Amino acid sequence: MNAITIFFGVKAEEGFTGKFTEKIMTVLNRNQIPLSVNTVEKLYAWAGTLLDAMNPTLRTLEDENVSEKATQLVVKPSILAGPLFIARITLPLNSNHASSTDPFWLNVTELSNTAIPAAWTTGS
Repeated sequence: MNAITIFFGVKAEEGFTGKFTEKIMTVLNRNQIPLSVNTVEKLYAWAGTLLDAMNPTLRTLEDENVSEKATQLVVKPSILAGPLFIARITLPLNSNHASSTDPFWLNVTELSNTAIPAAWTTGS
């Protein structure tokens, strides 16, 4: 199975091939995204923290003998920029993603089958 590693919101390595320990899914309905999530940056932060909260111990095998936590989130102080949210998320890809004509995100497969907690679907 192919994988993409997201670091600071960009693809870290072209053509990376990895293995995942399980293939399951989390269903998301658009109405579960809080109305306050109104920018791409907020959507990324909401989705990253949600995936981490739902899968706090899930690990992926990214390379031979290299197991990483599927979601890695950090809030880091920065003297120049103020506090920073750093997110690294590893998501499985369809095996034919390189030849697919679909938008890239349609080739990402699900990380878990954990139901989204109601507290994450409301908010201002």
